[in-house]
Amino acid sequence: MNRSISITAFDTAPEVRDKPIVYLTDGQKMIENGSLNVIERLTRANKVPVAFYVFVSTIDETSGVDFRNEYFFCNENYRRFFEEELIPHIDESVFPLGRKRKSKERSLVGISFGGLNATYFSATATSFQSYGMLSPVTYPCQQELMKHIAFSKNKDLKIFLSTGTNDAERYLPPLKASYEGKGYQVKMHETDGAHDFKNWNAQLKHVINFILTP
Repeated sequence: MNRSISITAFDTAPEVRDKPIVYLTDGQKMIENGSLNVIERLTRANKVPVAFYVFVSTIDETSGVDFRNEYFFCNENYRRFFEEELIPHIDESVFPLGRKRKSKERSLVGISFGGLNATYFSATATSFQSYGMLSPVTYPCQQELMKHIAFSKNKDLKIFLSTGTNDAERYLPPLKASYEGKGYQVKMHETDGAHDFKNWNAQLKHVINFILTP
């Protein structure tokens, strides 16, 4: 993409060789707002399975510009970056000389517009089997998104959808109906929280257990 994209890797169990990989968009914002700390506490308390986490930032390291909206609004180039550059890099550098990783071992989690990005990837990418969309806001490319889902050839996906109060309620029903129409396993999670990290961090236990439990 001719840009500098930073990632933060967090291995909750370095001694375990075969473990699932969870990618999180809005990585820098999630870390700054305590999401990594929450995951660490949940893992230590045995409330979520062990995993390897990849927090992907949308902020260009060189310029400091946040390209979040550009990346997340149904961007095919961003999808190709994940599948052709980022995922092979993680597989080769973290698990060198190991077996080829399968899509069922990878998950993608996104919040707000990051949930839109995860929804787009669920229809167009082939590298993930499970997705978590926390408060997905899909209006920037709603029609294009629903068309991609309708014609997607992906099968057997696991989809976690959530919304707080006065949050993303209106965007979830069409997504849920479209996913269920594809025969995917869908879990809806509703909270009394708002469109903020307090709400999203409180959901991490639920989304991680859903996407990582066979």
